[in-house]
Amino acid sequence: LTTMAASASARPPSRSRRLRCGAVFVAAGVKESQRYFGEASITADRLRRTAKEQPSPCASWCIQLFVDASVASTLRIQKDWPLMWPWDKILTYPEVPPVTSARSERSGGRASSGYQGAEVIWIQRISALIASTDDILMFLDSDTMPCPNWNQLINWFVASGLDVASATPAARFSGSFGNPHSPTPLGIAEGEKENWARFSERNLGFGLLRRSRPIVKDVLLQFQSEFIRMANDTSLKINADQSAWRAALWWGLHNGSKHGLLKEEFIPSDRVCRPPRFSFLKNMAAKRNHTCGKCLFIHHKVGLHYVRRTTNLPGHLTLQTLSCSSRSPLILERDQDWWSGALSKLSSDAN
Repeated sequence: LTTMAASASARPPSRSRRLRCGAVFVAAGVKESQRYFGEASITADRLRRTAKEQPSPCASWCIQLFVDASVASTLRIQKDWPLMWPWDKILTYPEVPPVTSARSERSGGRASSGYQGAEVIWIQRISALIASTDDILMFLDSDTMPCPNWNQLINWFVASGLDVASATPAARFSGSFGNPHSPTPLGIAEGEKENWARFSERNLGFGLLRRSRPIVKDVLLQFQSEFIRMANDTSLKINADQSAWRAALWWGLHNGSKHGLLKEEFIPSDRVCRPPRFSFLKNMAAKRNHTCGKCLFIHHKVGLHYVRRTTNLPGHLTLQTLSCSSRSPLILERDQDWWSGALSKLSSDAN
């Protein structure tokens, strides 16, 4: 990865530097302004401050958040709220297809038993990925911590020619509660089912998509279709959207569409990391500078712990939007003062 990133960053920013790049966060429910929105805002702020430089292939970089329409109306009223400043775009979810059916009805509209949230949350995330228009798209959870020089990962991804780069899962089949055989993808042949059982999930807390390629949109639409099918079949035991994404990737890699087959690889686990909380905190204490080691992103609870409590961010903004919005340095400077107070308040509240 380091060699590839160096090669990509060394290339002259000629015609290749016309890509529209961006990061997308999603937040659902009524608590964005108190918890999820605050966490995502801190992470978005870190994206701007910890990049060594603008990713070399990118002509622009946009950080965007999808929220419910009711939350969006509240945020418009609070447009000068400090937590608003890291965002280039705050968008509402597109209209999503019905997905609740018997599974949600059985649980009274709440999250199904053993399930990581109500079905509508996951279909909203899928719809946001479909609606995004960037050429290169990073999607990440609000509890993901960007580390210094994370822009190397974008350089590597563009140079690699991949369509999808996936994070390594903590458990290979958590979306099906450890069952590698079920649910199976639509249309899978009987002779392929043993290979399917060896085909691991991907972690959806972080990923990279080459959205400009038609096959990627085809796979996202397949993701949506598979999730609706699985969520509405109450005979299946599934957790969140990992099984549907696994099925969509299988389809893209093995069957494909008229646009060809998908190209996908795992991101090295020492670059997008999920270390035990103890080892991460021990490393921070030893180095005394909150180092990430070789990691370019740290995600899940370890990253969340850091995101909630870290206040000593670099003072400068490396990753500034070039053509995504009309912001001026003056506005960014003013917002940075606001943000310092908001960050301190969030950290004290978390403690």
